Amino acid sequence: MSTHTTNSNSPSFGFSTKLLVGAVLGLGGGLVGLATGFNSGDNAPFLGWLWGCSFWLSIAIGMLMLIMIFRIFNSKWSPVVRRQLEHGVAAFPWLGICFIPLLLVVWFGGENSGILWSWVNPNSPTMEANAVITVQDDVLHQKKAGYLNVYFFSVRLICYFAVFCGLSHWLRKVSFSQDKDGNPDWTRLGSKISAAGIPAAALALTFGAFDLFMSLEYQWFFNYVWSLVLRIWYQSGSRNHDHCLSLSKNKRGSQRFISTGSSI
Repeated sequence: MSTHTTNSNSPSFGFSTKLLVGAVLGLGGGLVGLATGFNSGDNAPFLGWLWGCSFWLSIAIGMLMLIMIFRIFNSKWSPVVRRQLEHGVAAFPWLGICFIPLLLVVWFGGENSGILWSWVNPNSPTMEANAVITVQDDVLHQKKAGYLNVYFFSVRLICYFAVFCGLSHWLRKVSFSQDKDGNPDWTRLGSKISAAGIPAAALALTFGAFDLFMSLEYQWFFNYVWSLVLRIWYQSGSRNHDHCLSLSKNKRGSQRFISTGSSI
């Protein structure tokens, strides 16, 4: 009897708890790496943090796009898949928090503020032909200073996540509210939000890719073909990830990952 009581009172750690613990440990290790890189002047941990956050962000953006496409076409089978995607896009606020350490370094990093994006620090060394100059003396940065400056850069990042978080919030609200009252007006509202949300999310994705990736080398020249390639590269990766992470329920109600597609 005593053994049975002890076992029943012992704490049980489910799969979600283990994932949470793993995420906390991973984020903690990443922050330690950022602190080490900041003190030593090594930008490798910051590049790793940027690519890691961008990878998970691409999955969430792909889920959001698929939800809005399903809403536009309004197929009868889509709610089965769409509901799983709606749970996934709830991660947008947490993904936004993951980018805060990079912004903190940009704003309060002092001499190392340009450790990731060199244009942030006017005194960062850069190359011009065969000479080594500073960013503030580089004519290529002077021409782009209206766009590549800390204030406008921060505002743009906030706007990008505001678009993603706002769309995901309202699409989830529409779906969950309709589950409660069954009002068909929620379906029409979801279609309207999606019709406006697809171009808004596409623009946020495109300019976000410019700011996060292209500005790592600020001396680039704008080219429509290159910008299109960059957007397709990032967006197609997000769609592929979402196809591989589509959730289905088996007869016992447990969730498992299945592959529903390969590439677009």
